[in-house]
Amino acid sequence: MTDAHGDRECESLNGWWHTWLDEAADWEHEDLPPPDTPADALPRRTPTAGWDGMEWGMESTRVPGSLAQARPGYRGVAWQWRPIVIPEAWRGRLVYLVLGGARQRTEVYLDERPVGYDLDGLTPMITDLTPYVRPGGQYELALRVTNPGGWRMDEERGAIRWGSAALPGSRDVGGLWGGAALVALPRLHVVDLVVIPGDTLGEATARVVLRNVGVTTAAEVRLAIAAGGRLAGTTPSARGVAVPSGRDAVVTLPFAIAEPVEWAPQHPHLYLIAAEVRSEHGVDRREAPLGLRRVHERDGHRIVGRDAAPLSTGLAPGSTGHDVPLSPAAAERAVARARAAGVGSLMATGWPAEPALLRSSDRLGMPVVQTLVGVDDAERVSGGARELYRTLVRDRLRRLIQRNRNHPSVVAWRLAMARDEAAFGALVALVRTYDATRPVLSIDQPTIVSAR
Repeated sequence: MTDAHGDRECESLNGWWHTWLDEAADWEHEDLPPPDTPADALPRRTPTAGWDGMEWGMESTRVPGSLAQARPGYRGVAWQWRPIVIPEAWRGRLVYLVLGGARQRTEVYLDERPVGYDLDGLTPMITDLTPYVRPGGQYELALRVTNPGGWRMDEERGAIRWGSAALPGSRDVGGLWGGAALVALPRLHVVDLVVIPGDTLGEATARVVLRNVGVTTAAEVRLAIAAGGRLAGTTPSARGVAVPSGRDAVVTLPFAIAEPVEWAPQHPHLYLIAAEVRSEHGVDRREAPLGLRRVHERDGHRIVGRDAAPLSTGLAPGSTGHDVPLSPAAAERAVARARAAGVGSLMATGWPAEPALLRSSDRLGMPVVQTLVGVDDAERVSGGARELYRTLVRDRLRRLIQRNRNHPSVVAWRLAMARDEAAFGALVALVRTYDATRPVLSIDQPTIVSAR
């Protein structure tokens, strides 16, 4: 199925994939290059049975889904593969592979050639396939995904050991749990859209980041704001910009919504913000939800909504890792059940709140406290492993915030450490560089609570 926004097209790769568990792989002694390693410098690994040998003993597993489909509790290397075809209509555009989440280490191969690599496991991974594909061509896409293990049910902090290295922690989930898609983009496109609320209800600023992989060009960026399928009354917001070749450009567009309506658990009013860029390279469009949300304090609690009263906090579905991935229907049911049971907010701890859960929480008015899973003090890790661990922790923090910050249901970030720990202040400051609009909680602070 293909979804299109302007010259941006997305073709889902979800469904049945071939899977082979490479139990003989000596993964614990393999080097772990840093996540920004260029594709031509990545190690070229092969299945221990050879590329053709994987056909013996292979299974079919559904994507998105964890390796528990093939073998519950499996740790080690798994190969997951399928053929892909690049549509002829994508000629002249950039082609990316987007993985919603694949844990823990993911190595991407195209026709047995390494083209991508990631070590995070909890956030989307984007691999540029443009240099390796042509429109109309068919290729074999293979992922080598390694699960080194993870936290037990009663844990929410601590590094995961990988030989002499250490990785940011999370639940023990392996495989391509977050889905996969091919995305075609014009050479000038929107790489990020974040909406920053102002001090006055209804006033905000859209921060649009453009990337130009083509020749230097002039472009126009426009905003559209809709509510309930209809355009919301706003002050005009458009701007022209020149974007140099091979560079990013940041465009800030302030806007004001006429007769704004607040997002609160009692009435979760949602707006849809769309940023569109037009240039000689084509048209690109990116969308984000917007909720005009306020958080205030009462009796030592942070309250969402004007007339809210403190209620209990529940564990967000998916926090255990057992129900990953969460389907849209399951997410909707889970949030509705929590509301019916009188739960005032959900807390995501050992696993990030999944996109389906956040979309349901946005619509149904369920506040979510997102723990920055695996973000911990690098000094807790031994010296030889500390540098890579610190890099991965900072990368995890940035990616989790960028993934979830446009959801109005996410009302606070949380660090799984006490306020008086030495690293807490420095990590809070780092959070503020990516999102200065939400409070950052510790394990010894009251959470966000609200009423129905």
